[in-house]
Amino acid sequence: MMTTAFRTGVPLLFHCRRFCSETSAKAVVDPKSTERINGWVQKSHKCGSCTFLHISDGLSAKQVQVVVPKSLACSATVGSAISVSGRWQASAGSQQSEEFLAEKCDVLATDFEPRYTSLSPDLLRKKIHLRSRSPAFAALLRIRSKLLLKIHEYFMSRGYVHIDTPIITTNDCEGAGETFCISKASSSKSDDFFDKENVYLSVSGQLHLEAMVSGISQVYTISTGLRADKQQSRNHLTEFKMVEAELSFCSELADLLTVTEDFALHLIRDLLSNRAIADDLLALGSYSPEGHLDTLHRIAEGSSFPRVTYAEAINLLSTKKQKLTGGFSKQDEAFLVSQEFMAYSEIRERGKPISGGFGLGFERLLQFLLGTPNIKDTIPFPRWFKHCQC
Repeated sequence: MMTTAFRTGVPLLFHCRRFCSETSAKAVVDPKSTERINGWVQKSHKCGSCTFLHISDGLSAKQVQVVVPKSLACSATVGSAISVSGRWQASAGSQQSEEFLAEKCDVLATDFEPRYTSLSPDLLRKKIHLRSRSPAFAALLRIRSKLLLKIHEYFMSRGYVHIDTPIITTNDCEGAGETFCISKASSSKSDDFFDKENVYLSVSGQLHLEAMVSGISQVYTISTGLRADKQQSRNHLTEFKMVEAELSFCSELADLLTVTEDFALHLIRDLLSNRAIADDLLALGSYSPEGHLDTLHRIAEGSSFPRVTYAEAINLLSTKKQKLTGGFSKQDEAFLVSQEFMAYSEIRERGKPISGGFGLGFERLLQFLLGTPNIKDTIPFPRWFKHCQC
């Protein structure tokens, strides 16, 4: 019977390996069952009349050993994408409980220079379209994917409602001239698509969340933000994701600090205890400096973060020059009279209670959790000043 390795969310080749590790090989190996596995060759070596290929499908850090008899004349080399049909068998080696005996091996694509493990993050960043070929960067992307899910689970489990905030907005969010103003590529000033003088690409969904909490008491968003910031530092991106939350009836800063603190500690503790992430953390290489996880363990063991005065916070920022989150309670008086802010003035006259919220850049959060030196290595396709590859 022919089956497909990727018919479920967990690839069959890795599912079988985990199953075998918890039971006897005899309980798993069915000599009558023929299966197909797909992946990329990570290592290759010959021993006797067989070639041993270690392949990965990129969905985890685990690899499967494929035994290719000489009679198949398989020309697979390191970096090749292959499809192999065969059967599982008990392995005589000590590094795995079973292996895959190939009966047919098809080379689907080859790589003329598969040197990704030896390339530094700086070199890989020059060709970002090839970075997923690096096992270390692939591990980082898997952690990124799982972390996004964990953030959604955190808010959903506490009753928050997810809001899709717009990318196109009339708000110059931070008022510092760092927004992108948009227009049609070949339009004149007389051709205003939105019938507005200025329309921007959003930096933050904060004001839209404020509008939502006039009728829904707890909301959050994970949205795309864009900032026309002419920075080329290790801590700045032009395009990024923002994680933002807003709570009605939140009048005390201490209450908001408790929510923010609980959010951060929850993610840190989950990262350190999550078995699905453990292998990827070990595979990060230079994307996470040695000893960084020890720092996270010390943070996770605490019950709360130190709370400092405003002056102490400014001193910390002046030396560390980086923050993780920002948050504050919002003005509840309808004092904004300019046309651009009439909507936000009106909600305060139409039943909106005082609210508070916080926000943090998702890539900055990932950089903090993993200790990644350059924020441009926390996102698949980074954009920054003077740089926009593919």
